[in-house]
Amino acid sequence: MTLNAPTDISDFTSGNTITVPTNGPTFTVKSNRAYKVQISAAANTFTTGTGYAKPAADIGWSTTSGSGYVALSTTAADIVTGGATAGSSSVGLFYQTTYRLLQDVPGGYSLDVKFTLVAP
Repeated sequence: MTLNAPTDISDFTSGNTITVPTNGPTFTVKSNRAYKVQISAAANTFTTGTGYAKPAADIGWSTTSGSGYVALSTTAADIVTGGATAGSSSVGLFYQTTYRLLQDVPGGYSLDVKFTLVAP
């Protein structure tokens, strides 16, 4: 998925760092036993063609738009837990990307994000 980016240099008027929200994916779980859905980054840094190592932690995730963001890391974090169900309620994720005017370099960035369904 493509993350939203600052659209203009004036977005940085309050300083050298800005956070930009992006609506993430939505999922529903069907399980015959208790479960956890976890999120993690496949690597500590984004892959870039520039040699710059943008940290995966510059992506925050939350199940609530606008608050409660947790930095993405290679350590799996629980998004949601539940019991056996024919279909859970829909869970939406929200991302918040931190852009650093004086550090981030122009170019393409990619990062694999892993979603894992596990039995607790």
